[in-house]
Amino acid sequence: MSLLLRSKCVCYPDAIFLYSFLRETKPARIIEVGSGFSSAVMLDTIDRFFPKAPEVTFVEPNALRLTVKGSDMPTTDVDACCW
Repeated sequence: MSLLLRSKCVCYPDAIFLYSFLRETKPARIIEVGSGFSSAVMLDTIDRFFPKAPEVTFVEPNALRLTVKGSDMPTTDVDACCW
């Protein structure tokens, strides 16, 4: 959460709302277009408070942003010309 306090994209109240929304709705699937601090909030919330993690999909043109050292999170490249 300390990174959020310095973020210009996701302010602290937005992060609290997202956290609360996830805790209240307990979604089975999440799709986020674009990734960054909000993705981190979601993943942290899921890790800490969800006994069964939802299926999470991040659509991000720069897949390196989603790479976490030591993570086994699968990634798929999509040809942008298809969109």
